Amino acid sequence: MEILTKIKNFKKVSWGLVILCALSVIILVVLINHTEDNAEDSNAVTLDTLLSESSISDAEQEVEGTNERIGEERDLNVVVDVKGAVNNPGVFSLDANQRVIDAIDAADGLAEKADTKYINFAQLLEDEMYIYIPVEGEEIIGIEKSLEGAHAKDAKININDANEQILTQLNGIGPSKANDIIEYREKNGPFESIDEITKVSGIGEKTYEKISEYIEAK
Repeated sequence: MEILTKIKNFKKVSWGLVILCALSVIILVVLINHTEDNAEDSNAVTLDTLLSESSISDAEQEVEGTNERIGEERDLNVVVDVKGAVNNPGVFSLDANQRVIDAIDAADGLAEKADTKYINFAQLLEDEMYIYIPVEGEEIIGIEKSLEGAHAKDAKININDANEQILTQLNGIGPSKANDIIEYREKNGPFESIDEITKVSGIGEKTYEKISEYIEAK
């Protein structure tokens, strides 16, 4: 009887150990699966983040590249206004390395009786440049006086009586700045020296350096 009792007790203990081991295995499997799920989720988030960051970086590079191309295109092109004795006056977009003669060609060439003795066909174009071609016999105040007794290549524009059309022949001087020059001298009197033109709004040292050798104050 004692032996049977021991056998029964042993079976109970054995079944208890089996159940305990089984529970341990189940818990271990659950923990492993949970860890793998978390790892997969983490990897998925990391991959999504990397893809998102890569897309943003690619988009930023594309925008930068586009801006650079636009900047280069702007640097390579200028817009000029051609008026006067040409066949097709208007505003034209041309390459920055082209010259006044090319702008006149864009306006379908010179009209009949165009007076070109004051025009520098070889001058490089600048953005917002204003090109005016007078007709023969047309009085151009400012430049004709400066040409008296001098060769055309040595002519200078008198900033004290030149009109808008003449002033805009200067590099960097468009219609707006030309009008500012005229308004300044009407308000303050004639320019006493050419460097006084830097007191005009919008005309700084860089512009003055471009035009100083082509102007005079008489």
